[in-house]
Amino acid sequence: LAMLGMGADEIERRALDLAAKLKAVPGISVEILDDSSEVGGGSVPAHSLPTKVVAIRAGKTPLATTPAALRMGEPSIFARVQRDRLLFDVRTLLDGEGDEIAAAVARL
Repeated sequence: LAMLGMGADEIERRALDLAAKLKAVPGISVEILDDSSEVGGGSVPAHSLPTKVVAIRAGKTPLATTPAALRMGEPSIFARVQRDRLLFDVRTLLDGEGDEIAAAVARL
């Protein structure tokens, strides 16, 4: 429920934090974009919440295989591909997961 009620300031803070961590990974470009989160992972398709996503491009692993590589890693990380970018929805992150995402991206 905390994720559903997260305010815009907290979402912005998380996006800036994750973006800074990912910018430290060589060979990728990072940007923050406005987006929307589906409530219940799509189980309530008519309802979405505004969010920010951190989008990355490039890296050593081809984009087509990057989401699977992240899901199969430890810890398992979920991201989606849109317009040739890998997107991380910061509304869905718990505290400390930004470090894990940056480390996983650096290993790709």
